[in-house]
Amino acid sequence: MWVIPARSPANDLVVVVFSICFENPVEQAIAKAFLQELEISKRQARDLATAPSVTYTQEPPYELKSLSGIDLRTAKNFVGFVSLAISKRSVEGGRLEKAVTLVEGYRAYLIYHVQATKSQLHTRIRSRSHTWLQVLNRAKPEKLNSEKKTISGRNFKR
Repeated sequence: MWVIPARSPANDLVVVVFSICFENPVEQAIAKAFLQELEISKRQARDLATAPSVTYTQEPPYELKSLSGIDLRTAKNFVGFVSLAISKRSVEGGRLEKAVTLVEGYRAYLIYHVQATKSQLHTRIRSRSHTWLQVLNRAKPEKLNSEKKTISGRNFKR
């Protein structure tokens, strides 16, 4: 996590940048979709207009590129960078402590939701495969060489 203050004094903005990595390829795909949807929904929803802006990129954001002495090489399990722009209005009126707590917990929030989504998908897959197995088991033909009884009680072989 990097916390980068705004360069100009007129900008009352702090940018918090997270580097997101997951070892599991399924979790990488879920995290990528989750972060893309988060960014899109922030742009489209009117009721989220006052929320901090969220940006998801595969490339290092401008704020990190402008800093010297930071190694920005990405690992093989790298998903992307998430930038949260916290403005002055987000922390005014005694809301600073809450904003800092929420920003600190963002990575844990993301990890929890990615793993919960993965778990829910696996549960649904198990349930659906169990249902398919039941259907397949019901569709098995009866053995042809079995002995059957008629209504009158006589035995016959097929």
